[in-house]
Amino acid sequence: MISLTVPPLRERPEDIPPLAAAFLAHFSQTNHKPLLGFTTDGEAALKVHPWPGNVRELRNAVERAVILCERILTLRIANPH
Repeated sequence: MISLTVPPLRERPEDIPPLAAAFLAHFSQTNHKPLLGFTTDGEAALKVHPWPGNVRELRNAVERAVILCERILTLRIANPH
């Protein structure tokens, strides 16, 4: 048996943009929305959010954004406190 420990997403902010881009590509295709990507502010918001739900929460946030947006994603993450 191999045990693999992966640190939480909040400790790996460099992983957030490529994960978010992959989720964006997937959900824009499945929802038939040719989205351009994230704004600089949107990407910055993704990086500073603590993501207590880790990758699953990021995936859900991108999916909701794709469903609600027109062409480009600008995310404002509400303060969880």
